Amino acid sequence: MGKKRNKSVGRQARFSFSKPKVERVMWLKEYLPEDFPTARIMAFEYNSKWLYNADFMGIEEHASALLDALIEQRQDSPSRPILFIGHSYGGLVVKQTLILSHNNGKISSHDHYRWIADVDSGVAFLGTPHQGSKYAMFALVLSFIYRPLGGNYTHVLKLLSDGDALAQLDNEFKPVLSRGTTKQTICFYETKGQVWSWPFGPLVTRLSARLGQGAEVAMECNHNDMNKFSERDERYRKFIGKLRPVYNTLANPVANEVVKDELRKKLSGRIISGSA
Repeated sequence: MGKKRNKSVGRQARFSFSKPKVERVMWLKEYLPEDFPTARIMAFEYNSKWLYNADFMGIEEHASALLDALIEQRQDSPSRPILFIGHSYGGLVVKQTLILSHNNGKISSHDHYRWIADVDSGVAFLGTPHQGSKYAMFALVLSFIYRPLGGNYTHVLKLLSDGDALAQLDNEFKPVLSRGTTKQTICFYETKGQVWSWPFGPLVTRLSARLGQGAEVAMECNHNDMNKFSERDERYRKFIGKLRPVYNTLANPVANEVVKDELRKKLSGRIISGSA
């Protein structure tokens, strides 16, 4: 997929994707390049805080910023495939970004958005609350308590507690998937709750983390640790193992189509011989 490059294109990704304190490892920079050596790795930073120093940008604004950043950074190779990795609300931002690229790409003044809409892509959703979270109302209470520190009921919390808005986002995303350029999706879901959420379980349930199609993978961790790895342990190897086929499909689509054709022929031959 070309020469690798690690870069930030835009929340604080170095903290979101790294373990805290002494265990901190920015795996996007320290691990991922070794596993996908030909990939260009970029991190998009945006502010989704609501407990303090709250930001009032909505999901469409975050998605537009990501879309513009991608177009700017990919001018030298606009046809390169893209593998998105989105954690929690970040997964919703990815969905909105792909929706905007497809819808706005039809408008002549935004036809450069088709640079993203027309390329092959895959998406790994890590604990993304496609159906919201039952803790959104609890977060609402906390945001008011922490108002002296800048807490507020931001667009992030509003979206996570608005079933109609999330359902609309899902409905708008379906045509993107059916268009065929988004080749594969994987939904990773947590199996453990936060310490403070006991005994209510995961922040984002398996039901909410499901997209309705594509693979579903259980990760033995809580919501905050879904996108954090301090070592190449079993959980990291599992994550990479599920991600690799998507990467390989995007990195070498021609070769993969040949493999698929050969597999279809073999399966066809077995069916014929079995029925003879």
